[in-house]
This record gives sequence, C-alpha cells and structure tokens, in this order.
Amino acid sequence: MTRDGCGETKGCLFKPAGCDPMRDCTQSIIFYVSGPNMLMIQLSATSLVPPPPLQYMAVAFSKDLAMGDDYVAECVMSPNANEEFASTEVFLSYNIGKSNDRTSLNSTENQVMIRDVQGEVLDSRLHCQFSLTIIPQMPTKGGRLWNLNHKFYVFGATGSSEADHINVHDLNMDSHFYPLVSGRRINPSVIGEQLYELPKPYKSPPPPPIPLTTTTQTPTVITVTHNNSADRLPYFYVNLYITILIILLSKARL
Repeated sequence: MTRDGCGETKGCLFKPAGCDPMRDCTQSIIFYVSGPNMLMIQLSATSLVPPPPLQYMAVAFSKDLAMGDDYVAECVMSPNANEEFASTEVFLSYNIGKSNDRTSLNSTENQVMIRDVQGEVLDSRLHCQFSLTIIPQMPTKGGRLWNLNHKFYVFGATGSSEADHINVHDLNMDSHFYPLVSGRRINPSVIGEQLYELPKPYKSPPPPPIPLTTTTQTPTVITVTHNNSADRLPYFYVNLYITILIILLSKARL
C-alpha cells in the first residue's frame, strides 16, 4: 500500500494529508480498477486505544456530503489478532440516516460482490484489501447495492465493531479517528492503469409466462335410430290396396 500513482492511476484519501499509509496515517483509502468490473479497495488504520476485540475500516460512497443513504463496504478484523477473530471479513452495509445496517448476502451473493480479501496487523496498524464489484450482476437488495460507475463523495471511517454490526465512529471532529471525506465527487470506475468495458446493469429475468388454459370439447355424436316398423309402413298400404283391388275385380266378374 503506497502513495505511488495517487491522483493518476489511483484514488487516494489520507489522514493526515501527506502521511505514509504504511507508517503514520491514522486512516488511508486507496482504490483503483483492478480487473473487469472489479474495483480494488485498500484500507488502513491505526489501532484504536485501547484496542477493541474487533475494529472496522469502512469506505462509503455517497451522493452528498451528509451521512445517510450511503453504500458502505466494511473490513472487520482484530487489532490483537485474537484466535477467535483471526480472520479478516468484509461486509456490505447501508447507512440509513445516522445508523448503519448490514446487508444480508448468502455465500453465493457474497462471492459475486466481494473477492480477494486480505488483511494483516503490523506494528499496531490494520491493513485490509479486497475487490468489490463495480456494477452488481445480481439483484440490488432493494437498492442497497450500487452501480459505482457514477460520481460519488468517498468517505472513510474506523471504529470498534461487534460480530454482527459496526459501532459509531469517533464524533470528535478534532480526533485523528474522525471520518475523512473526498473534496469532490469521484467516479471510481474510471481510475486505474487499465480500464475495461463495463457490463450492463443487472436486470431481473421476466416472470415465466402464464400457461394457457385449453378447453377440450367433446364432439357431439348424433345417433340416428331407424324404426323398422315405420320403414315397412308404405309396403303395408300397397299390399292392402292390391288386396282390395283383387276383391273388387273378383266381384265385378260375378
């Protein structure tokens, strides 16, 4: 984590200004495009005094200079390298007003959004880096996962953390641990030695079509029944007529 490339191929925020992120910065943020649709984020902070069981370093992307409605990525680790919390974990969260709410991701979603997590504690300094997806290729969790191909104010903060949430940062504006913020809006997706074509924002697949209900009509069969008696009726009258005719002829001869 060095200042090389800052302002050219890297976006950098340091506190105090001009400090060395490996030696005397109380807080540092470096970010740059590291691959297709991936933003490398490097964070460092001095351990709080006294060191808490867990400490976080967070970067937030905001549309304004006020806290609230911000997209946050937080790196949580132990300043003491405690066996129970030896690993470095990165979470995504969202600032709702003045409070922070962690975004729930399952393991697959977490792998889509966050990669290459590394962390170490060196000489009472915490260092963390990870790759964050620039344009989420998954549902945005109700607008909590942002497309970073836009201009934002970039915030940095550090403070104590619990296992399931981060605590409020230092509120003393004169403190070295008070949050730092960029002096202007920055588009993080256009900073890097090499830039890549970005994918289109994720769109939820359309719902499956509603199956059509088909009605099968049973053909109507008309059965014609022949009445044999009716068919023989004309022959009966013919025979009767012939019989009467024969009788009349016989009487006429007499």
